[in-house]
Amino acid sequence: MKISAILYAIVILAFFMPFFMVSCEKTELLRINGIQLVTGGESELKMDNVFAGLGSENKEDSKSQKINRHPMAIIVLAIAIISIVLCLVLPNKLYFIPVLLSIAGIICLHLLKNSMLGLVAKADNSMGDAFDLTKVLRVTPLYGFWVADFAFIVAAVFSLLTGRRKMQEERAFAYQQNDMFSDPMAVSPEDYMPPTEYTENESDVDALNEDEEATEEPEQNKEQ
Repeated sequence: MKISAILYAIVILAFFMPFFMVSCEKTELLRINGIQLVTGGESELKMDNVFAGLGSENKEDSKSQKINRHPMAIIVLAIAIISIVLCLVLPNKLYFIPVLLSIAGIICLHLLKNSMLGLVAKADNSMGDAFDLTKVLRVTPLYGFWVADFAFIVAAVFSLLTGRRKMQEERAFAYQQNDMFSDPMAVSPEDYMPPTEYTENESDVDALNEDEEATEEPEQNKEQ
């Protein structure tokens, strides 16, 4: 399952790529990568682009948007790291554990996507309650999100197929071993010895002739 470990490593690398884009009426405001969702940080939310997206007069204003750590992003990254270790140390018969972890990672990724709008809407837009960002902002998943999602799916499928194939090979080998030891007449090709052919030598022939002559002499004496 080393290939599955490589796929989980790709999930980790995807966290350094842009995960989400915040936009307003097709106008990009900011991008958030996966690491920012794990460690927290700040990103510049350009309020002038918000007004431009609404068709209003531009205002030269920008606000530093604090990105809080998201529990789902932390869980997804932890699942990827744990899955790498398990793929390298687990026996083949426990292949279902990486599969379950992959499914959990996919679910957490989509829960993260669905909750991103609420996370961004918590920004202090310095305009009070009169301006609700949830009504004008849109969060779109970017290639970092889809790379992680696709890597989880492929890793789950590959772990399942590889694990089942290895288990079938081990069972077939075990059946062959059991059949060999359960049948006492079964002999491996290495232990097989051909039967030896009996050949008569001259001493055995002479001894047999002497025995026949000895039995014939008493019978002749009786007849006389």
